[in-house]
Amino acid sequence: MATQALRWARPTYAGYLFTEVWRSDTALANTETATVEAGATLVGEASGNVWFDTGLTRGQTKYYYLRHVNTAGEKTGFVDKAATVENFNAGDFGAQPASDLLTAIAGLTWAAGKGLRMSGDSAVETFDLASAGVDFLAAVDAAAQRAALELGALALLGSINNAHWSGTALAVGNGGTGAATPAGARTALELGTLATQAADAVDIDGGAIDGTPVGASSPAAGAFTSLAAAGLVTLGEGAELEVTSGEITVTHAIHAIDTPGGTVDLETINGGGDILFLRTVHNTRDVVVKHDVGNIRCSTGGDLTMINALKVVVLIRFGSSWHASLLG
Repeated sequence: MATQALRWARPTYAGYLFTEVWRSDTALANTETATVEAGATLVGEASGNVWFDTGLTRGQTKYYYLRHVNTAGEKTGFVDKAATVENFNAGDFGAQPASDLLTAIAGLTWAAGKGLRMSGDSAVETFDLASAGVDFLAAVDAAAQRAALELGALALLGSINNAHWSGTALAVGNGGTGAATPAGARTALELGTLATQAADAVDIDGGAIDGTPVGASSPAAGAFTSLAAAGLVTLGEGAELEVTSGEITVTHAIHAIDTPGGTVDLETINGGGDILFLRTVHNTRDVVVKHDVGNIRCSTGGDLTMINALKVVVLIRFGSSWHASLLG
């Protein structure tokens, strides 16, 4: 079977209602009204500008006669169209052409509470809609949609400030401060007194640095890019040390040293920082700082003798060696 499409210019005058389509298997002598009404058959009416004649046989020639009718029932004269029946592309006549997507949609099984979504190119599938989704899609306006989503008054605001906020404080676990006041917020966030101090006026009167309590007298190590002292710098003095087997072990920057009796040699210094001051205790028990025997290098290139309590040796560490100079 085949279909023949007829197309014409739709009238633009006021009151146009539809177009009659008459058909004949043979050509009529003329298009007079009496001739067409007697020799042809009214096969269709169309309010647009296209009409499809179906159930035909390909290759047949049909004769069509058209006339327009207005809202008052008045009719124009006939015009004729002869056509040889052929199949046609529906897209050429403003109809929807074949579509893989529409075919896929037509093949789906539908049920209440189902939605439609794309699952690939020209591929679709149904999915179950939650009750909230059904309520949202069924909402008749924006207010009903907000109600379906259980949105409050804040959803209508373009920005939020303190005037819009009421109720209990947002908990810390939910990203809030857990309090309505600054002091309460600091407590909830477990902030100490440093949180309220200015950067140029910080008062630290407790705690510890590297395990040493702030303000305590015991030493602790510190690393600084630079250290500028506005007042006095005090170096802690350690206990008196006795030279034993040519060695001492230092714990502070300043030490007094002594001998078991008589003059002894100091060859090796263990421990300590980078600067060290040594002095003797007794004028009758000398200490000879040996050059290049252990880990001490003397500035004179020879040994340094600390012959009384007024002599002080200053040592600076370079790597694993101490470089010594005698003062006094």
